[in-house]
This record gives sequence, C-alpha cells and structure tokens, in this order.
Amino acid sequence: MLGGNVICLLPSYQSTINHLVQDIARAKNHVHLATYIFANDDTGDRVLAALLAAAKRGVECRVLIDAVGSYASASGVISKLRAGGIRAERALPVSILRPHSMRGDIRNHRKIAVIDGRTGYIGSQNIIDEASSTGLINKELVVRIVGPAVLELQAIFAADWFLETGSAIAHIHFFPHEHSEGGSAVQLLASGPEYRLASAGLLIVALVHGAQRKVVLTTPYFVPDDALRLALQAAALRGVDVELVLSRISDSWLVALAQRSYYHELLAAGVVIHLYRDGLLHAKHVSVDDEIVIIGSLNLDMRSFNLNAEASLVCYDPAVAVELRAEQQKNIAASDPLDSNIWNDRRLTAKLAQNIARLFSPLL
Repeated sequence: MLGGNVICLLPSYQSTINHLVQDIARAKNHVHLATYIFANDDTGDRVLAALLAAAKRGVECRVLIDAVGSYASASGVISKLRAGGIRAERALPVSILRPHSMRGDIRNHRKIAVIDGRTGYIGSQNIIDEASSTGLINKELVVRIVGPAVLELQAIFAADWFLETGSAIAHIHFFPHEHSEGGSAVQLLASGPEYRLASAGLLIVALVHGAQRKVVLTTPYFVPDDALRLALQAAALRGVDVELVLSRISDSWLVALAQRSYYHELLAAGVVIHLYRDGLLHAKHVSVDDEIVIIGSLNLDMRSFNLNAEASLVCYDPAVAVELRAEQQKNIAASDPLDSNIWNDRRLTAKLAQNIARLFSPLL
C-alpha cells in the first residue's frame, strides 16, 4: 500500500480518451500502454496519432495488445505503430513455439497506461469506439492516478513486456521516486496465472465476508465461483445490504444465460439485483462499507479469477468511496430492479437453457 496518490475517477468514455491523449501529448520521457483491444476506428486513430506524435518528438513508447482480444485489428495497428518508431507487441500470441502461450484461453485482459512514470490509468475501457459494432453503447469507469502507485503500474507493465520480449524495463528514469501531495492510500493488485496466491477473487470474497453494512458489485459478466456466491448469500442473510449492478444486455449470449442461472438463489438470500438498461455496462468495480473500493479490469467470473491476467486498484480512501458511490447511484438509477416473483415465473425453457449454460461456468 502506498499513500500520497491523487485519484480521479473518469466515468465518461470520451473524457477518458481526452485525458489519455492529452497526457500522451505532454509526455517527455516515455509512454507505456497495455490494452486488451486496440481497434482500427476513430478512437484507436486518436490514440495512435498521439503515440506517433510522441515518438516523433523523441518520447520512448511501448504498446502491448492482446493477440486474441485484438485479433481483427492487431496487425494493422502494430504495423502503424512500428512504422512510427514505436515498440509494439502482441501479448500472449497463441503458438506451439512459445511454451507460455500455447493456450488461447489465457489472455492479458489488463488495461493500463503509464506516462513518464508519474501518471497512470487503470480501468475497464479498451481503445475502441464507445459504440460497438452491434450498436451497444459501452459504459466504463477508469481511474487516473498521479503519485507513487504509478510505479506499481509500471512494474506490472514491465513484467508483461519482459514476458513477451525478454527485454527488461529497468533504467532508473522509468521509476522516478518523488513525493506527492495526494491524500489517497492505494495499492495495485496484479492477478492471473502467474500470481497463484494473489487471486483478486480471494480478496473480494474476504471483503464480502468482512462487510458490516453494504457491498455493491458492478460487472458486465457475473459467473461467480462457489466461494463468491456463498459469500454474497451469507452477507445478505446476516443483514448486509448486498447489491449487484449488472447489464441487462450482454455481448455474449452464453455468458448471459449462465449469469441468469444464479439470480434465483441470490434473490432468495436477499441480494438486490439491478439490471442496467442504457447499453452495455462494461465497468468493473466493487465497494465495501463506503471505505474500500476495487476498480480495474476484473470481471466477477471464473475466467477473470483464474485465467486472465488482470489489474485492479484497491483504494482505502473514504473520499474516493463516496465518489464511487455517486457513480454507482447513477448506474442504479439507469437500471431496473429484478423482481424475484417475476423472475421465478419465467418460462421452463429459459430455466433449462440457463442451467445448461451454467455447466460451462468454469470456462466463461
């Protein structure tokens, strides 16, 4: 845990891109960016142009793009980046020649950026247009960090970069140690197959068990393991207000079916479920007792808990928790509460499809 950080929540999609582009434009030494999706669209072009301009004026730029998440766009984006003098690589390309990347189901799902070792970004937002190809509007949440915790983001990026290139990011100018006037105490939690004992799922389960008053969990993909499901039920049964804010619409029909198979038992225990109706709620965050919050790329599913490389910001600042609570209330206001009686009366065919999809939960 590191104190002295300035934390800024960015719930506006375009504001996040504007801030990122402006920070890249102000970069003097280096820019490091890792993302699951880097698309060939207007948003991708804006970030690409900012990176190319930075490289042209001598800023050292490195970009990691997940090979599967950006399958359709990686070749074009990487070619443009490299042509402009930027070091760009695919993360975890599937190849029998690379022992650490033979499995296509293990992905680098992190979405982080580091500018000059002093400013960082972490959250749920990819480098892609706000409106998807299906017409869904993505609702995200990103955190902009200034302060010592940025060096932890840098360490995560450096480890991922070394895995793909064998090149160490070790020079002292990548890790400037300076005092900050910020008031937030935070820490970065890197999780994934390379961190067997640092499971973000274990942290969330522990926080839910320790909650005294209120837990709010927001995720686009809710396919919990038994530990999280039982923790949520137990918390609700002992009087904690437990609220799930989920997206009514999903971009994965199988995940949506599996997710719905859990609603009945959670509602029966007293968990309140809100279904966001204004597009795809792709933001990923958790708040506990308005004291501790987690924001990052982590979905509440078994894939994120066990397979994907993820990054989460754990913040211990009540002021940030209050700010996040306001964002949660906006999402809840744009949602419909799920009525247990109506839900339990759904068609038998729907129940059957959902329970069959649940059998695939460990893979989702």
